[in-house]
Amino acid sequence: AYRLIGYENRVLAAADFRNDSVDAGDIGAGHRVTALYEIMPPAAVAALNGLDGLRYASSPPVVASDRAAELLAVRLRYKNPGEETSHEFETPYVPAVNQPPSSNLHWSAAVAAFGMLLRHSPHRGDASIPLILELARSSVGEDERGHRREFIRLVEQAAPYLVQSGSPADRARPAAAAPATLSAEQSQVVASRGGKYVNLLRVLEAEGDQATYGELHEFGLWEGREYQGQSNLPKGYWVYVAPRWYIWGDVADEALSPK
Repeated sequence: AYRLIGYENRVLAAADFRNDSVDAGDIGAGHRVTALYEIMPPAAVAALNGLDGLRYASSPPVVASDRAAELLAVRLRYKNPGEETSHEFETPYVPAVNQPPSSNLHWSAAVAAFGMLLRHSPHRGDASIPLILELARSSVGEDERGHRREFIRLVEQAAPYLVQSGSPADRARPAAAAPATLSAEQSQVVASRGGKYVNLLRVLEAEGDQATYGELHEFGLWEGREYQGQSNLPKGYWVYVAPRWYIWGDVADEALSPK
């Protein structure tokens, strides 16, 4: 079983794959795109569906096949410049044994997961802002044009809005396990990140955010004025120590410098 991730509005019926009069989208000559698929081997599909063994017949024996090592086969249809008839190309893919995922795959997974969170996709699974940031930050690479760092900043800035505008299904998710009990003074010390932040401006109760941010999350500067029913919030540096947000006015080095 397989599923194309994203692009749901242009899904092509299997029967129309070889129909040149039906078009699901074009890739121009000299261009390239990345398509992501979720793939489940037959055994995994059967286990997921809770299928039992046959009652009135024995299961067919497993027969060795040259294709047993193949994970999938890719079929692609294309047209040469100036032609109207498509040509078909097929190639199998055999994954390397114990080959770790590439940094590009980590990056693509982070971007796809962020898109599914934005759309409240029912297929988003355990995708979360901390997971997306972890994948993205670990796969930035050289980033000569700065696009990947820009994406990371976008995720960081969008995080509070995603929590605030989450679907009812999001709000119904069980929260993560509670952290060790800390006194108010201890939590504030942790939120200062070792004295990095000073001038505490506001403390917000936000127990539900633990499912998204975990026990501790340093969000950074945010200038939003409203969050989860709280208004007139000050501009500041946000740090989450479950179950509270701490809004700090200054970074220690900046507070010491003349203004």
